[in-house]
Amino acid sequence: MAIDPSVRIEHRIAALSAPAAHYADAVSYGGLYYISGVLPVDNGGALFGGDDITAQAEQVFRNIGTTLDQVGCSFANVLKMTVFVTSIGDRAKIDAVRRAVFGATKPASTLVEIAALAVPGAKIEIEVTAALPDWGTMMMAIGREQYVEVTTARIKTEILDICTTCGKCATACPMTAPAGLDAADPKALVAGVLAMLGGEEGAPDSARWVEACSSSGVCVPACDYGVDPMFMMEMGRAAMLRQRGAKQVQSDATRAFQGMAKSVRYMSRLFLKPEVFERLDPRAGRPSEGEPSEVIFYTGCNVLRTPHIALICLDILDLLEIRYEVMGGPSHCCGSYQMLKGDVGAATGMAMNTIAKMVSAAAPEVISWCPSCKLQFSSTHLPTYAAVHGEMPFDFTAFYIYLEARIEALAPFMKNPVNRRVALDERAFDPQVNAAVRRILGLIPGLELVELEVEHVGMMRNMIPLEGVKKLTRDAAFEAATQAGVETLATVYHACHREIVSYSATVSFEIVNAIELIADSLGIAYHDSFKEFQMVQDLDQYIDERAEQIAHHRLSIDEARTVARNEFTAHRPA
Repeated sequence: MAIDPSVRIEHRIAALSAPAAHYADAVSYGGLYYISGVLPVDNGGALFGGDDITAQAEQVFRNIGTTLDQVGCSFANVLKMTVFVTSIGDRAKIDAVRRAVFGATKPASTLVEIAALAVPGAKIEIEVTAALPDWGTMMMAIGREQYVEVTTARIKTEILDICTTCGKCATACPMTAPAGLDAADPKALVAGVLAMLGGEEGAPDSARWVEACSSSGVCVPACDYGVDPMFMMEMGRAAMLRQRGAKQVQSDATRAFQGMAKSVRYMSRLFLKPEVFERLDPRAGRPSEGEPSEVIFYTGCNVLRTPHIALICLDILDLLEIRYEVMGGPSHCCGSYQMLKGDVGAATGMAMNTIAKMVSAAAPEVISWCPSCKLQFSSTHLPTYAAVHGEMPFDFTAFYIYLEARIEALAPFMKNPVNRRVALDERAFDPQVNAAVRRILGLIPGLELVELEVEHVGMMRNMIPLEGVKKLTRDAAFEAATQAGVETLATVYHACHREIVSYSATVSFEIVNAIELIADSLGIAYHDSFKEFQMVQDLDQYIDERAEQIAHHRLSIDEARTVARNEFTAHRPA
């Protein structure tokens, strides 16, 4: 979690029992996260595990994991532990649990035998010090604040100094009419955004335009003067939100990130057994022994909620004998959640920390699955990094474009027929990605690709902020697919898949992600756990059936139930 290291913050972990005295569950300050002594208790404060030291130790580490999750940390962030036990003879059993939790990571640790603990019957208590996820930024020669200053300077040199307020980007925008701005003067809309960037309040119509932005990207080629309108709108939104006050912005950004991080952590582990999840764990990576990685496969965060997509990508890289390392998840975030809430400092800290990790991997290229991550890095953070350091640290390429560049190597493997009439649920953001997907699908024997005459709005469906537009475009795509007689509607991106796959029972065609069609032709098979999850009839039974898997991942089954219910409800058909 990107938290300002200069601010002391006391953290209350709602999923855990309340502190028994005058102390906080955890405190963050100076880039570090200090966790108060954690006992083997459930969320009601009752002793867990009876007299079994192994069960008690496992519960302690589950509670620590929940506390780390609060700020986007994992056990890989833990620097130091102090372990208090009532019997030194339990050391071996505790160590076995600790090895399972930390894997190859070894924190500094002290073991202390004491007479008794605060909870009767408790045999173990552990206090922890961890590094916050953006601490890597503070360790770099250039501090976060200098990066923010450079980004601010770019607003002047790349937007304010050269924008002529011609209004062409507003004219091209597909969201002006749905936002009720079809009668507004395009030049005035742009001028209002520039006023926000200059520190003024900005006109109400301009604020409405910024709020309605769906990151479709059609504005970019409309500009004749070298301005990146997407960068302009992103910075305009941040400027508008900052008018609410720094504390409110930071609170909103923290809450948004924590909600995402918890959902990703629980849902990905709910869907995957530990040995499979390890492939997507950035702590494990995937570099070949003795040889540097050719690429970093950057998952972003949210694709881990549809993990079959990411696993297929890794199998394709394996098939092509690409040496790669995996990075992603909340501890390697691009900062988009903070940026969407206007916290430019936190977004910059998170993104620069991730860039530092990518640079340390020494791979010449990063391939990204997620388009919003690509936008964050390519439009905002990498240009700022290059302005400070004098060069771009690596190439940042969309996964499908990377795959298309190796289409001759891929083609011989695509032997299995996929006899389906297929339409793409594509978005407007990156026409090159859409073209690459089409070209790769064109290699599949038996697959007939059908064009749908519908408007492609937004970067991904979840990024369309106006619910009316989201519903209208979804209904239009479903109707067009039905009229065209398609058998399969294939989403391009993971978030689009999450948005519409739950409608599978209501339409006459199957809904898959395009990468699944490629996998079918390659003979790669992974179960769509997210789709299965959305189709369940009894959510409690679904969770209970995975109790052992939840325990293996050292998660709270009660918290897993809550997170799953929220995720289930969020994606039900409207």
